[in-house]
Parts: sequence; structure tokens; C-alpha cells
Amino acid sequence: MTIKHQITAGIGSIIVMVVINAIIGTVNGQKVNALVDQTAEESVPQAFLAADAKFQASQIQQFINDAALTQENGSINEAEKAYSLLLEDIASFEKMFKEEGDTKGLSEVSGIKQDAAELIDAGKEMQKAYGRSDSEGD
Repeated sequence: MTIKHQITAGIGSIIVMVVINAIIGTVNGQKVNALVDQTAEESVPQAFLAADAKFQASQIQQFINDAALTQENGSINEAEKAYSLLLEDIASFEKMFKEEGDTKGLSEVSGIKQDAAELIDAGKEMQKAYGRSDSEGD
């Protein structure tokens, strides 16, 4: 093999590698764009909803405790508002899980809804118990 053929083969192999690299880069770029779109359209909004749901659950607990200790019905009303907001957040997750056919997610969301309803009911009972006497509330 002559020097001319060796140089041609060397340059040709470099050109082939550059072309392959460009093809791989394009494919990877498309995958990255798809992930960016999914993150922007699904993951980030769902993360904000999850954070708000967590906050609303905390608010329910806080207002229930406040209502039990102060005997003010306004705190129960605030707890019920937080409960309504929590249900709105949960409805978004239910919709997403239904669209994805995620039965496990739907089951978990259903459990959270039930727990939240029980928390509100227990809070009302706790307020009544503390209204009767501190020892009964404890």
C-alpha cells in the first residue's frame, strides 16, 4: 500500500468517524429535546402539585389542632378549605394516572383521599372532645 493510499484511508476513516459522530449527536439531541419537553410539560408541574398537596395536608393538620385547642370554628373552616385544595391536587394526579392506566397510582391516590377525609372527621371529633373537657380531648 502506497503512502497515498494510506493517507487517503486515514483521512477517509476520520471523515467516516465524524459522520457517525454527527449522526449519533443528532439522535441524542432529539432524545434530549424529548426529555426536556416531558420535564417541562409533566414532571415539573406534577412536582409543584405534589408540593402543594403536601402543604395542604400539613395545613389540614395544623388547622385541626388549632380548632381543637382554641375551639374556634374558623379553624375547622380553614382545614376544610385546605382539604378542598388537596382534593383538587389529587384530582390532577387521578387524571394523569387514569390516562396512563396506572392502577397502582390510582390506588395510592384513593388511599390518600380516604386518609384525608378521615383526618377531617377525626379533627371535628377532636374539637368536640376538647370542647367537653381537656382530659377527653387528650
